[in-house]
Amino acid sequence: MSPNALLREGNVIADGYDVELDELRAIQNNCGEFLLQLELREKKRTGIPNLKVEYNRIHGFYIEVAYAHSEKIPEDYCSRQTLKNAERYIAPELKLSRTGRLSAKDLALARERLLYGALQDTLMPHISHLQQLH
Repeated sequence: MSPNALLREGNVIADGYDVELDELRAIQNNCGEFLLQLELREKKRTGIPNLKVEYNRIHGFYIEVAYAHSEKIPEDYCSRQTLKNAERYIAPELKLSRTGRLSAKDLALARERLLYGALQDTLMPHISHLQQLH
């Protein structure tokens, strides 16, 4: 199978090679687990014990924080919705989640093509030497 045919389907680049690609694949393959892990990381990072990462059909993915912890809100959180006792935020990682699994697949494939192209550019000048090693 040609490299271009492989790239159409994806999964040419191994897991662990690129963090961003791994995160996109995690969203694509297991969105629920991704959100649970994100919630645990954000609780640890912010020190907010009752922080929640949730989803609803109207607002998509969000992080909910009670007003009692508003002084601990990181600068990278953007306010999304004000509630009676809490504020809902969007964070950079959730923007990817919000795009959904289908978009994550498209983004992962685009990232993989970019990485593959960079590898190709790096290896191309050395192809003849590498072929002689075989």
